[in-house]
Amino acid sequence: MFSPWVPGGTGTSNGRGALLIARDEEMEASWDTTGYTLDEHGDGPLALFYEAAGRRSLSMTPQRDPYDRAGFPYEPYDITVAGAGLHLFILVTPDDSTFIRAAPDTLLLAAGTSRPGH
Repeated sequence: MFSPWVPGGTGTSNGRGALLIARDEEMEASWDTTGYTLDEHGDGPLALFYEAAGRRSLSMTPQRDPYDRAGFPYEPYDITVAGAGLHLFILVTPDDSTFIRAAPDTLLLAAGTSRPGH
């Protein structure tokens, strides 16, 4: 069922959930038949799955330089991200486009953070 976006009206008491995001009822209805594709306006549906990490640190190997340094070649290396209240996000989007490249930045902005260099 399509529900209009209500700022601050999302979230769950257990810190886990999924948001299926579409521009309007028409996009939501076509999602079942066309899947994660862009429409004639260059917009597409998004699915956001999230949950509390359940730990205070997380080891990973970033594929992009986490410091956004320019002028140096980057080779992935292992890092540990540490902090209280870590959350894991999975963002499912249509194929590459300006719309899709903006989605992670918009998500991070809504979460009160941003990518380095942005």
